[in-house]
Amino acid sequence: MKPAKTKTARPPAHALRQRSIASRALFLSDDTSVEVPVDVLARDDETVLFVQEHPDWGGPYLIKGKRIQGFFAGHDEDSGAVVRWAILGDVYVGIWFEHNDEYLFSFRLPKRQGQ
Repeated sequence: MKPAKTKTARPPAHALRQRSIASRALFLSDDTSVEVPVDVLARDDETVLFVQEHPDWGGPYLIKGKRIQGFFAGHDEDSGAVVRWAILGDVYVGIWFEHNDEYLFSFRLPKRQGQ
């Protein structure tokens, strides 16, 4: 007698379309230019940014960005930073508001093999 077949549990669809990547974000303002390590968890409807602590920038920050039409928006609960960003080709660009200051930032995800 053959053993009964069992179904292999498949991860949820959103888990199949996510990847966690280490990158570096460049933050710019009128008088500042700082490159800061950032970990990115990219999904279809959400991108999570973990901006690591940096002596010239502060942190750490955890931003859970939800997709809103053509961009992502989120905030860091501890600092109150409000962040919006969009994907332009292979570059993420955005605006970071914190303590009445505004910064532009950008980062790229490393290419996956085969791209």
